[in-house]
Amino acid sequence: MSFAVAGWAGEQQAPLDAVNATIRRDGFSPLPSVRRMAGLDVQAVYSRTRAGVSLGAGRATTKDPREGRELVSWLSTVGIQAGVDVLRYRTLSVFVSAGIVAGRLSLESSDARLLLLDGRTHDKAAFGFSALPLEIGTEQLIPVGKASHDEAWVLIFGVRGGWVQQLSGGWDELDATAGDLDLSGLRGRLVLGFGAASL
Repeated sequence: MSFAVAGWAGEQQAPLDAVNATIRRDGFSPLPSVRRMAGLDVQAVYSRTRAGVSLGAGRATTKDPREGRELVSWLSTVGIQAGVDVLRYRTLSVFVSAGIVAGRLSLESSDARLLLLDGRTHDKAAFGFSALPLEIGTEQLIPVGKASHDEAWVLIFGVRGGWVQQLSGGWDELDATAGDLDLSGLRGRLVLGFGAASL
C-alpha cells in the first residue's frame, strides 16, 4: 500500500486549427498546437491496483503584431484515473491507466474585438469538454526514511505518456455556428512526488 502527492510537468497536444484560422483573420498570430502543462496528482496504490485524482493547467499567449493586442488561452483539466501495475521489480513499477477528465479551454482578448467562431465579436470565450486519458507509465520509489514499522517515506520519480481522447465538448454561450473543437492528442508527463509506501 502506498499514498503519494506528486507534481508533474509536460506537454499535451491541443489542435486549434479552427480557432487559429479565426484569430488570424482578426490579426493575431496562431496559438501553439502543443500546450505546456503542469499540475498535481494524488494517488493511492494497493497491491497492483492504483487510483487517483489529477489536476492540470497550461497557459499560452499570442499577440496582434500590428496593434499589440494580446490573446491569452488557458487549458485546464481535472480528472480521476485508475490503473494496474503490469510489471514490478523491487521499487520500480510499470503500469497502464485510464480515466475520465473534465476540461476547459478559455480564450480572453485584451480588448473586445476578438472575432470568434460564430462570427460575432467577443472579448472572451470558453470551450468545455470531457475526455478519456489512456496512459502507460513507469515509477521509481526511492526510500528516504522510516515512516512506521512497515512503511517508508519515499520520493517518487515517474514518466507517463499516452493519448487523451475527447468524448464531448461545446462552446459556452456561443451559437451552433461556432462549431466544435477536437482536442484529442498525445500527452507526456514527468512526475516528482513524495509519499509513504510499504516496501
